[in-house]
Amino acid sequence: MRTFLYLTHEIPWPLDAGHKVRSQQIVDAFSQLGQVYVAGFAELPKGAPSEGVTGALVKRRDLRLRRRPVRLALALMASFVRGEPYSLSKFVDRAFERDLEALIEAVQPDCIVSTLFMLQALPPMSGRRPAIILDSHNIEHRLWEDFLGAAPAFLRPFMRREAALLSAREHAAWAAVDGVIAICEDDAAVIAPHAATPVVVPVALPDIQGRAPASRAFDVGLIGVWSWAPNEDGLAWFAKEILPRLRERGLSVGVAGKGVSAATARRLRRGGATLLGYVENVADFYGSVKVIAAPYRRGGGVRMKVVEAIGYGAPVVGTALAFRGVDGLGDMPRATSAAEMVEQLEALVRSPNADADAQARRVQVSRRHGGERAELAVAGLVDQLVAYNQFEFQP
Repeated sequence: MRTFLYLTHEIPWPLDAGHKVRSQQIVDAFSQLGQVYVAGFAELPKGAPSEGVTGALVKRRDLRLRRRPVRLALALMASFVRGEPYSLSKFVDRAFERDLEALIEAVQPDCIVSTLFMLQALPPMSGRRPAIILDSHNIEHRLWEDFLGAAPAFLRPFMRREAALLSAREHAAWAAVDGVIAICEDDAAVIAPHAATPVVVPVALPDIQGRAPASRAFDVGLIGVWSWAPNEDGLAWFAKEILPRLRERGLSVGVAGKGVSAATARRLRRGGATLLGYVENVADFYGSVKVIAAPYRRGGGVRMKVVEAIGYGAPVVGTALAFRGVDGLGDMPRATSAAEMVEQLEALVRSPNADADAQARRVQVSRRHGGERAELAVAGLVDQLVAYNQFEFQP
């Protein structure tokens, strides 16, 4: 049986963030081909390994640095001392690297699948080595470039440095590994000039038949992990530019998810929104709102919560960026301004056909984002490695 090691900067359980959901989907796809081991970091209380995982190496450490000044300062200092991107430097852990080397020696994986952040943890390997696949959830250096114009002047030199260092590291990684997984066609087009043809493993739509009938407690809902900078930017824009106009029109708003900054939380509450915090049962949340708002202006990859909302059959209003990488939407409108988003939200809230239209869209999207498509893409990538690179995979 083939053996795979999935190396990730944050283990994919519990599934309480978009990048974890994506990681779990990749693990699920590889588990159809053989045994999968997972290694990575965790901050939350230890949970049981996900289905399809044979074994796990979990290092407990502090992962959230942005609002912890001392840890942030130490991580920044380390990045300058090492001449490395801050984004990568904060995941350097020598004890973990030693444990990972022992795991690789014991398991002898045929293939190691790693996020960019964790490639640096791999030990030197001689003799028969596993195939190395880079799992790219985002084009990381472009995220930093995207925020340059909106950043305070004093932060821009650091952000330019980070973008440049990450760009060099990503380009080198794409060229060095044996295969690259891209999350969507747009990202694959960026990666392709620097690597062998990247394989798009589409985000899988949740296997949900639709929203459970429930009383709609809110007209408009938002859900996400709001500590991630692109999400935080979108929520702050919603609170400032969109929420007051919704309130004028008598529409209620519920915001679910952890990580809302103190300043944005105050603005949301002043605007009449209800902050629900982390919700254990997302099905209940989607059943409690009439329409989902996705006010994203920055970032890349694919918005996992938008895909999730579509999977639950919830009507969604978003920017063009919110629907990036989601196929099968047809001519679904995208809001290009706060005023357009308000108009589209109100129209859907008051439309008697909103749920039926959303359910029809879920069916359309599922044709492009069914779980079997991810499995086929991963299987095709492994077949390529066997055929062209002649890796000695176990039968």
